[in-house]
Amino acid sequence: MKMSVKAVLALVAVRSTHAFVVVPRTGSSFSLQCRRSSVCSSDCPASVRYRRSAIAVASSNGTDVDTSTVINDLTSGGDVEQAEAELRRMLRTYRVDGDMSFKPSPEAFECVILALLRQSYDDGLSPVTIASIAARAESLVDDMELMYQPNGVLYRKLINVWCAVAMREDLDAPSTMQHQVEEVEGTAVMDDLHEDTRGKSFDRAKRAARHSLEILDRMEQLFIETGNDDMMPGVTQYKNCINAWKLLGSDEADDVIRRVVERRDKLFSRAGVVPNSTPKERIHSHKDVLQVVRQLNSKDLSKRLVYRRYGRKVQKAADGSEVVIDNGYPGVVTSTHNYNIIIDALAKSGNPWAGLQAEAILEYMVDQYQSSQNSYIKPNAITVNSCINAWAQSSTRDSAPRAEAILDKVAAWRHDGKLKDVNADASSYNSIIKAWSLSRNGGGDAARHAERILERMEKDPRVTPDEISYSSVLNAYAKHSVRDNRAADKAEQLLLRMYQEHKSHPEKHVAPNVRCFNAALDAHSNSRDRSSGRRALKLLSLMEDMSKTGNSNILPDVWSFNLAIKALSKGGDRRSARQALELLDRMEKWSMDGNERIAPDNVTFNTVINAFARSRTKGSAETAEELYYRMKELEKGGKSSVKPDAVTLASVVNAWAISDDTRSSGRRAIAIFEDAKENGVIIDTVAYNALLNCLAKSGSRQAPDRAEAVLREMEYEYSRGNTNAKPDVISYTSTISALARSRDSMAPKRAMTILARMEAEAAGGDDKIRPNAFTYSAAIRVWARSRDKNKAQQAQNLLNWMEEQYRRGNGSARPTCTSYNLVLNACAYTAASEDTKTMEEAFKIACLTFEELRTSPYLKPSHMSYANFLEVVGKLMPEGELHDKLIDNIFRRSCRDGVVSNTVIRRLRGAGSSHLFKTLLDGERVSNLPQAWTRNL
Repeated sequence: MKMSVKAVLALVAVRSTHAFVVVPRTGSSFSLQCRRSSVCSSDCPASVRYRRSAIAVASSNGTDVDTSTVINDLTSGGDVEQAEAELRRMLRTYRVDGDMSFKPSPEAFECVILALLRQSYDDGLSPVTIASIAARAESLVDDMELMYQPNGVLYRKLINVWCAVAMREDLDAPSTMQHQVEEVEGTAVMDDLHEDTRGKSFDRAKRAARHSLEILDRMEQLFIETGNDDMMPGVTQYKNCINAWKLLGSDEADDVIRRVVERRDKLFSRAGVVPNSTPKERIHSHKDVLQVVRQLNSKDLSKRLVYRRYGRKVQKAADGSEVVIDNGYPGVVTSTHNYNIIIDALAKSGNPWAGLQAEAILEYMVDQYQSSQNSYIKPNAITVNSCINAWAQSSTRDSAPRAEAILDKVAAWRHDGKLKDVNADASSYNSIIKAWSLSRNGGGDAARHAERILERMEKDPRVTPDEISYSSVLNAYAKHSVRDNRAADKAEQLLLRMYQEHKSHPEKHVAPNVRCFNAALDAHSNSRDRSSGRRALKLLSLMEDMSKTGNSNILPDVWSFNLAIKALSKGGDRRSARQALELLDRMEKWSMDGNERIAPDNVTFNTVINAFARSRTKGSAETAEELYYRMKELEKGGKSSVKPDAVTLASVVNAWAISDDTRSSGRRAIAIFEDAKENGVIIDTVAYNALLNCLAKSGSRQAPDRAEAVLREMEYEYSRGNTNAKPDVISYTSTISALARSRDSMAPKRAMTILARMEAEAAGGDDKIRPNAFTYSAAIRVWARSRDKNKAQQAQNLLNWMEEQYRRGNGSARPTCTSYNLVLNACAYTAASEDTKTMEEAFKIACLTFEELRTSPYLKPSHMSYANFLEVVGKLMPEGELHDKLIDNIFRRSCRDGVVSNTVIRRLRGAGSSHLFKTLLDGERVSNLPQAWTRNL
């Protein structure tokens, strides 16, 4: 007979000496929980022995244990991670020991693989997380192939998931992480991580596309070798694979697409299948155009087209009148009007293949007109512009150059006499400029290409650039100025050139309007150049001067002032913040005088508050708080547009978090929070996180308790249906960081409880609170600052657990240099009063940790790594020849790595004798160390 999972596990739980219990889950599923530690690894030897005991006990009782049922119970209960781990352990035992009782069944493989792939369907997951899930599923398919023939469904779903990863990667926008742990002499501050490069997104998308292609190759080969129809890739798999490679927009991608299409057609021809749903790259007939209409599947498009009835049959009645026998069938009329509507629908569809189809229809129209000279099919300016728009709105990487190529084609057709009177107009050029401004290819070159099209437009005698032409180019530079400060310079130069040309020849050149000025101001507001605020003020002054000459189109509006204030906030100093406040005062004064066009709103106030928060000067937090109460007074006076909101609250709290007054910052932040709640401000996760961050940085002893109370409040609000207050990974991480400052002996346990809650929620599918490297590092910091005698061991356990989570697919959990440094810190501050064995264990852990960091393939020791290891040697190693040799080795290695900081020098002085210190410095002055020693700081 077959024994249930519950029965097997319960039987062994009674006999096991290890502290395991059987925990009921949803339905009939059960899982194991170790009482010994909330973070006990699933690969714990005791855990493995326990599961083996379950099989052994069942066998000794004459019970046949169905391993697929074990896996199925775990996956049906939602414990996919545990099911995967169980399957991999069974595989490992089967291969190493040859025990057939551990051989996984095909059903066990399929159950875990499908459960993993279902996880990837969550829209809230990042492409990186989905890729990790797909990689784990693919590795299981590889293992399954060594024993069984996988089901074709597994291959098809895996192809679709890999293609989804490639198509969801944003190849233009930089990915950012919310927090960064920065070392400052043993302390930590939470800051924004630097932006990732676009190249990393492109590489990830390319890897995903390669995976999809490899699996497609395997399916084709299996179908050819076995003739099994289940192994034949479907139309969807080919379509997704082609679209994934199209997004890459490279020569290699074009070659891959060509080969995939050839293989698809050959395979489908062999199987007698016609891939009708695949977009055509060449239109040969009106029937092909109608196929495009079917692919769009738009009711609105069908209503807009003009139809004609074909095959209408009539006969004459006895009285001579005509009687309709058959109305015939409707058909779409072949006309320029209908084709323009179809191309316009393609442009609005946003499909990756829309530009290709639109261009194919345009070329078909030109060919038909050339052969028949019938004007009913002749393309016009609307056709050309719609085709350019179709490319401009396409998500492919080559959309902008393909849109520009349409302009060249029209010029060639006009030169060859095919389209003599069809010319590009201002809308054509503006659409191409827009295509470049939205381009996912070229980075900063995209804005320069947009300006090149503008220059080409200026040289074309048939068209004149308008305000849209210039503002589109300026917006392209503004978009790119986030990553390149020179983009703001280019935008300002273009605006000033536009201004000077209009000033010299007003009859020939258009004057810049407020949209043009605002685009240039936006470029400065996005720039990281500290001079951007000063230059934005000059542009704002120019706007005011020009508006005084009677040009109302250049009169600054509230957006103009808000952008200038935002640019000033980037200055990060008291003077810039004061200038931002002066602009706010001017806006208020002018609005009171009747100019409501520039009346400040809450965005204005929030930006000024942010400027003071960034200034980090004495009194900035108090000024930010005063502005908050000033907004309240204006709201009471009837100015509803300045009502404080969650952004206001977060900005003020951030100002207190950054301030030097750490003792009262938490108390003041909580007071503002309570006031905001009383006044009906809807507090969101960002505002709550700002408060938690402020409490984590404050020096108050009550901060840890208050942080936990805030987190509980967030969880309560979310449970009541307030999705805006849902805690995320930052919320939990900040709370754990606050616990690091607690003197409570239970602080580590409280931190581990929070961490366990996060892991449980993440395992249940909530990816937004999945612990990352900063979360685990914060928990390690709690152990490092505790007085627990085993804190070095506990810190090392957490570091090992991070590595385990990273190997299991949580890419954000990969340990950082800070993670290793904190373990070293925990070892260094293991109390000297402890027994010799504890100190020896701490020293051993420190040596292993430093060696792992030094040999890591993706990390390098920082100056704090060397400083902490020197402190370990100084505090835990007895003085003697070996002690001095180790210090000598550590310091010389830090010199070679170029990371000798003041902290390293201080720790060196404290670790050894003064004679050793002088010998190692070798006559170098501490105030003027060699550049080679400090080159990588």
